[in-house]
Amino acid sequence: GLGDFGWLGYDLTNLGFQLRGPGDVAVIGVGGGRDLLSALAFGSRRVTGIEVNGLFLRLLTRDLRAFAGLADRPEVRLVHAEGRSYLAGREDRYDLIQMALVDTWASTSAGAMTLTENGLYTVEAWKVFLGRLKPGGILAVSRWYSPQDPGETARLLSLATATLLSQGAAAPRQHLALAAAGRLSTLLVGRDPLTGADVARLRAVGRRSGFDFLVLPDVDPPYSQLAAIVGARNAGELAAATRHPFLTLSPPTDDEPFFFNMLRPTAWWGGGFSPARAGGVIEGNLRATESLLAILAAVALLVVATLVVPLVARGRDHGLAPAGFVAAAAYFSLIGLGFMLVEIGLMQRFSVLLGHPIYSLAVTLMLLIVSTGLGSLASDALAARSRALLAVPLVLALALAALPWVLGATVPLAAARGLAAKIVLIALLTVPLGLLLGLCFPLGMGLLRSRAPAAMSWMWGLNGAFGVLGSALAVLVSMSLGISRCFWLAAACYLALALPILALRSPLRARSTMPGEPALHEPRPMRAAP
Repeated sequence: GLGDFGWLGYDLTNLGFQLRGPGDVAVIGVGGGRDLLSALAFGSRRVTGIEVNGLFLRLLTRDLRAFAGLADRPEVRLVHAEGRSYLAGREDRYDLIQMALVDTWASTSAGAMTLTENGLYTVEAWKVFLGRLKPGGILAVSRWYSPQDPGETARLLSLATATLLSQGAAAPRQHLALAAAGRLSTLLVGRDPLTGADVARLRAVGRRSGFDFLVLPDVDPPYSQLAAIVGARNAGELAAATRHPFLTLSPPTDDEPFFFNMLRPTAWWGGGFSPARAGGVIEGNLRATESLLAILAAVALLVVATLVVPLVARGRDHGLAPAGFVAAAAYFSLIGLGFMLVEIGLMQRFSVLLGHPIYSLAVTLMLLIVSTGLGSLASDALAARSRALLAVPLVLALALAALPWVLGATVPLAAARGLAAKIVLIALLTVPLGLLLGLCFPLGMGLLRSRAPAAMSWMWGLNGAFGVLGSALAVLVSMSLGISRCFWLAAACYLALALPILALRSPLRARSTMPGEPALHEPRPMRAAP
């Protein structure tokens, strides 16, 4: 029973415990242990606490073990793992999976946009969660709620509806219950339709604890958009129900895992959207947008100051005719932009697989750095083959165009595997791309070295400038259009290299020269470095 913890019955995040009572429970995001305490207070027989932050587990099992008293309970098992990955790799079944206020939007508010992807709030993740429930089992998810603008609540409902539709549910509304109290809401998603006894029990809890039910199988939501979302019977109806001029309410997927990024680009410059009444996660999105635009402006200014100005100060003695300079500039700018689109896209996609952005940052960057370095070494063997200049970008473009489908087919296979197996898969996908990416820069430089060595510093600077700017652009593309669009845009960049390559391979017309100066299309002697 509740004993001395009767106040837990008035905590909306515990609604799932009150519905299912004693049973087997999995808690995603242990934190300080409040959900574990709730599970024990409501008589749960077996409680598995899953926490990705090892510091919390250290506090509960070592530093504050005696004070908390949770690690010594025989019903409790603490696991250091990411919730989705752990459940995907297990065959255990639960009466309740609890996920209360897991993840903040602090990264979004701070403008750390590449750290905001979240693998816990996607259709693929919730399919895993529902698949780990016993018959009649419940997934309980608590998030913030704003009565004025229930945007986050609407997106949570669209995620639940899309997941249920993908699982074959004929009427998703029959599986859902949504309660609110103040600024908090709790969504209950049943693996099976909620029974009449379930609804009666929820009503009784609501009357006793002061909870308002916004969604029940026999209750019409107070907002028309929420009603349309839970009433959707197919993907088309759900897409129509989630349309909004300023907010993204569509269900997040692994290709667009940015649950907390809800503000559409059309709202960035106003257009009728009121930031003053946004609040919650939407206010965080507004702050993040301002931060990202400020970062983009600062990066552009720094690029101009540190790269463009010094290059211009050297004068125009780059040794290329105007057409040749434009072709070379296009080549090195495109590979700088394309590379960053691939790098950012891979890091964000693999972040969902590995369960944490930092893991993806370390693994993906390491593999790309090593493989592109090896590709650069291999470029010497291809430099003498003129066909390689066209073949490499073409093969790379085809590989990048197909990459979203390859990821979609292979990544789910590794979701239930351990960290080592996931890293192996990432290596198999990343290293071949890295080898091809590493060839492009040295092959282009080799082409210039034989024609206009003085232009090499210009091209190096332009490549760096577009690489820096491309990183910000890649974040905007992935968060606004999806990670797949990053790969397709990168494929277009590498495919477009054919035009400057053909221009650079043709005989270059020299600029007029001073008497006694060698023609600029002829190779100039290069002094050995001291």
